Amino acid sequence: MPLISEIVDSSQKVLIVNNKSTDFVAYLKQVLEKYSINTYFSSKLSTNKESFDLIFILNPGKEIETYSGSDTNYVLFFIGDPTKALHTAKRVITKKIKNIRVINLDYETFAGQDLEKILWFIFSDSTEVLLNFRPRYRDDHRNNTKSQKKTAKYITKKMPIKIVLISLILFFISIIPLLATSSYFLFRSAKAVKANDNQKAQILLSYGKIPLNSANFIYKITRPMYLMFSLALIPDNTIDINKRLESIVEKSISLSQNGEIFVSSLFEKNKNRDQINSQSIRIDKITNDIDSLANELVLLNQKIPESKGFFETVKSEVTTLSEDIIKAKAISKDIKEILAYNSEKKYLMLFANNMELRPGGGFIGSFGVLTVKDLTIKDIQIYDVYDADGQLKQHINPPDPIRKYLDQPNWFLRDSAFSPDFYENYLQAKKFLNIELGLSEFSGGFLITTTAIQNMLEAINEIYLPDFNEKINKDNFYIKAQLYSEKDFFPGSTQKKSFLASLTRQIFIDIENASVPTLLSAFNKSLDEKQIALVFEDENIQGPYDSQYWSGKTISPYCFTDIDNCIVDYIFPYDANLGVNKANFFISKNLNLKIKINKSGSIINELSILINNESQTNIFPGGTYKNYMQIALPRRAIIRNLTRNGILIEDFDEKVDVTKTIGFLTEIPPQKSVEITIAYSLQKAISDGDGIYQLIFQKQIGSKNSDLNIEFQIPNNIVIQDKNFNPVVKEDTILYNTTLTGDKIFILKLRKN
Repeated sequence: MPLISEIVDSSQKVLIVNNKSTDFVAYLKQVLEKYSINTYFSSKLSTNKESFDLIFILNPGKEIETYSGSDTNYVLFFIGDPTKALHTAKRVITKKIKNIRVINLDYETFAGQDLEKILWFIFSDSTEVLLNFRPRYRDDHRNNTKSQKKTAKYITKKMPIKIVLISLILFFISIIPLLATSSYFLFRSAKAVKANDNQKAQILLSYGKIPLNSANFIYKITRPMYLMFSLALIPDNTIDINKRLESIVEKSISLSQNGEIFVSSLFEKNKNRDQINSQSIRIDKITNDIDSLANELVLLNQKIPESKGFFETVKSEVTTLSEDIIKAKAISKDIKEILAYNSEKKYLMLFANNMELRPGGGFIGSFGVLTVKDLTIKDIQIYDVYDADGQLKQHINPPDPIRKYLDQPNWFLRDSAFSPDFYENYLQAKKFLNIELGLSEFSGGFLITTTAIQNMLEAINEIYLPDFNEKINKDNFYIKAQLYSEKDFFPGSTQKKSFLASLTRQIFIDIENASVPTLLSAFNKSLDEKQIALVFEDENIQGPYDSQYWSGKTISPYCFTDIDNCIVDYIFPYDANLGVNKANFFISKNLNLKIKINKSGSIINELSILINNESQTNIFPGGTYKNYMQIALPRRAIIRNLTRNGILIEDFDEKVDVTKTIGFLTEIPPQKSVEITIAYSLQKAISDGDGIYQLIFQKQIGSKNSDLNIEFQIPNNIVIQDKNFNPVVKEDTILYNTTLTGDKIFILKLRKN
């Protein structure tokens, strides 16, 4: 598998292997983690090599066959040993090993300005195996500066003063204004692209190209003079930034235009073979533009100065865009396969009402079958869940909480989303549909909550439904959906089915006129915030969705590094609204977690969940929140106490599988709050020496975003060496406030004395 440019992909895991931690290792680790890459260091090669995407090995001593034949990519650094580096590279080429690259460094002392070249070689799509590189380390750099000044002084005496003056005048009155003008128009062009105004963006882009090309032409002629006077750094960087910005704008415009045509033609039925092939070529173009855009954004981000004010804002925007493009890059390669190029596929769509929240996203009120063929949406059928459940002729035992608290002796498709893992719910829904309607042979499944539909309506603005004489938008969608699903509704009625079917059908019709960037942004937001979950039967397609946490799967609580002294903590609270109402519309939560590490290394946690019900009394769709709440913890966690508003809860369910899950019923009347507190300790303690504390905190599918406050209490004999988040430190306490928008993983690298 060739190395690709995914330097800001937060899901990547990189291991640096060296016999000791040097300045070079520390600097490399620091830079990689700046891009949110999970970076780890080890003095020896991990036995769990396959868990890393990329492994850097300094001065490797093993045969290269040790590293070949796996999905993990390796970069072998040879420091001060060019002969061995060349020999290793030749063997890699001779043996046609695809997952190894070789870098020869003359010295280990490292200058930051050289990092771009090395990282570009590592993360690019180039087929080159060997990079011979001599870092410009600091001492040489100072010596070179002195030498340049001495040379400049000598040459100045010998050369006509006029040449020097002309060069300097050109610099101040020509190049700087041209670059400033170019930057102005290119940044305005980028803003126009962001606003989805491609026509304006192209005009501004053309205005920015002219001064940039002129400045570049003049600069090439006079650059030796600027180098001599150490004036080249600023114009070098400015020209490079402008060139990359020009390329980014061009690729973005191309991507937007091809994206709009792609979305539009996605719904064109009865395509001939030429039209299908044309759509295939367009997908290839989109994929290539995404790849190029990802690379350019990474390199642009490295060039933007680290400073407050304007550059800080620009850098933040570029970082956010890079993260979005990297996600698009991860899934773009499988678009043809998903859209059944030269084949036909069916996908199960489950519509979950997350205002009646269930562990897997919400009450399943409707479902659909999406059929795709030859890069075209061939058909979409929407069904009311009661149509299917009415066909169930056999008894299926429900989960205990449904039987006990919902008073439902039978299990149906509508209540099938009772696992916090969407893949399990998808398999269960398939079983129901096979028994009830004989539907089978799905290639995957999508769960879509009402919140996700609201997000997508933002891109379409407003939809007119002629059958209902209603205009639907993101603000009134939920109320209208409840009106037409609850008013005069009875099992078997077509009212809800007709409304959702009409709305879904109209969304697919009006999507051609939607803002593609806004639509993609809404789709990405829904995926990130677990309002949409996707699973595919093909494991090769599924991988990128799992790595982005878009599949709604529970995360296995295991240590992500191959370190014995690693403590894995896991917390996953999730609700099941069993009150036969839509109270979750009015429910808000605050999560507070206190983690206390004792001097012995033992860990005691206290999680408090404040649940507030803001609905009005006896007014639909609100009411009492009858919630069967479950909290998943580490398998060997020791429960110390469980309270509701300070009163001990003694009647709770406990099941132990991969995790230990505590379940109990709690009811919250309208305009009331309840605080649930659970204290538990971990069986394993932090040992002496270096160690890792890793906390996985998962968000429930379909749940609202909640405030999450974490407090770490660290004794004075334990030192925090590194972390993957930026907390506030107060004496022996670390405070971190965030919003639980999706699954979170917190890592502390510790040293216990």
